[in-house]
Amino acid sequence: MQYTFLCCSGMKKYEYKGKQWHEQCFCCKVCLQPIGNKSFIPRDQEVVCVQCYEEQYAQRCMKCNGVSIIIIIISNELD
Repeated sequence: MQYTFLCCSGMKKYEYKGKQWHEQCFCCKVCLQPIGNKSFIPRDQEVVCVQCYEEQYAQRCMKCNGVSIIIIIISNELD
């Protein structure tokens, strides 16, 4: 689960898996853009925004090449 706090003169701070980042530092490992309030998918101990995940990692339909359905499970105890 992702939490948002205020720190450093009003800057937002994010917490994920027990680690903390400033808002501008909590970024997608592919496009390097801040995650902000967007959904993301954990990958290799880092986070990837849904758009980058769909473009680079998602499984594709053999017929139409569309992205297969992504199911995101949100839990307080992700490992």
